Amino acid sequence: MDCIFCKIINGEIPSEVVLESKDFIAIKNIHPKSPVHILVMPKAHVEKTDSISGKNESFWSDFMLFANGVISKYDLDKFGYRIINNGAGYQGVDHEHIHVMGGENWRPSDGL
Repeated sequence: MDCIFCKIINGEIPSEVVLESKDFIAIKNIHPKSPVHILVMPKAHVEKTDSISGKNESFWSDFMLFANGVISKYDLDKFGYRIINNGAGYQGVDHEHIHVMGGENWRPSDGL
């Protein structure tokens, strides 16, 4: 499989891990768009179609619980944050992931 996130998870590509559990990993984005820009992903290769299929009923609750750990670690609950999940033509990597973005005095420029 030629998945960049799987290579990162397997240690083939270096990354800065900020939080890790048995099932999930969070790394700093190498091209941050905010003061805090963390990619959160499952360690297993889960594609968008798999994550939204409903086959694993606890996937999203477990995933978001882990993402909340990133939010807490960076005190984003005090400064503000966004959780972004791209899909279809907007997702550049098929391995399911979310972006946790925020930080003190950061406001997204798109006004959403």
